[in-house]
Order: sequence, then C-alpha cells, then structure tokens
Amino acid sequence: MADVRLDFYDLDDEALPDVCMKCGADSTVRPMKTFSWMPYWARFMPYGVGLAFMKRRRVPVPLCDRHKSHWVMRYIVIFGGLAAFLLLFILGGVMAAASDGPGGDPLKILAILMFVVGGILFLAWLVTAIVLGVTQINVFEITDDTITLRNVSPEFVRAYREMVRNDVDPDMERAAREQWAKPAGGARRRQPPDLPPDDKYRR
Repeated sequence: MADVRLDFYDLDDEALPDVCMKCGADSTVRPMKTFSWMPYWARFMPYGVGLAFMKRRRVPVPLCDRHKSHWVMRYIVIFGGLAAFLLLFILGGVMAAASDGPGGDPLKILAILMFVVGGILFLAWLVTAIVLGVTQINVFEITDDTITLRNVSPEFVRAYREMVRNDVDPDMERAAREQWAKPAGGARRRQPPDLPPDDKYRR
C-alpha cells in the first residue's frame, strides 16, 4: 500500500479519479468520510486544549463494490467483538455470584467457562482490532490545503498523479520552471521543487 497527498481543490470539485482507493479496481461509489488529525505534540496537551489544534476534512473516497463498506465493517467487527466480550464477562460474573447458593456447582462451572471463552475472545478481538486499524485507509496529516492518506492502493496514487499532471497547463508549467531556474543575485541556480517521495509520510 502507498500514501497519497490530495489537494483540497480536487476534493472540493470531487475530481478524484474513478479508481478504488483500497484495491485499485474501478470505483462505483464515493462515500463521504470525515478524517480528523492533530499534531503529535498537541496529543499530550489537556483534552480541551488539544482539540483546538485538531483539523478535519471531508473526503469523497472512491471505492468499488467490494470495499464500499470499508469503514462500516471494521466498526461492526471492533465494537461488536468488544460488546460480545463484555457480555460474556458480565454473565460470568452473575453466574459466579449466584453459585454461592445451594446447588451452585453447575453455575460455577458455567461461570468459569464464560470467563475462559471471554478471555479467548478478548485476545482474538485485540489482534483483529490491531490488524484492521493498521490496514484501513487513515489520515497521516492535514494541512491548510492538503490531506495525506495512508494505506491507499498504488493504482489510485498513479491515477491521481497522472490526473494532476494532465491538469497542469504546459505554458504555465514552462514559465514556472524558467522562473525557478533564474539565478538571483549570483546565487546558485535553483531547480523547480518536486513532490516529496511517499517515504516522507511513512513512519
């Protein structure tokens, strides 16, 4: 998977390519997804103060039929698994408390079984939640005019960069490159800035 930096102008015009952001197939839907981000140093500040530095951006995410529920299914698995784990432990606690009375041995056995199954479910849930969180499309950075997303399909990245290159007027690009190449006051000739490599955004 790759990272991609999207310009807000393209998001406002919904001009993203018709390529699934997850797998690279032809996209069929564009659900709106709100991404939130704050600088790392702001996360160590008091909650109310850190929120003042949070940035949000809605993105029309191109997805195919297979991945159109990309985030919904993850929320169902994560929160559904957590709810099942808590339910087992609550039931186990109730049965353990009821086992103190006469004839409570079967309830005690059921309580122990609930705790064992709940512990196994918790471990499976924890591993699943970590894998889903690492592999989902998420935000790396939001600036005043761009958003950088991680875990995006390389096909989408190539399609978006090709779209951006095709949208640039050749005369304007030539004039900008000539302007950047002019020496200023005997200073060393500067080259036009290139887009930073994707590795800049990888942790």
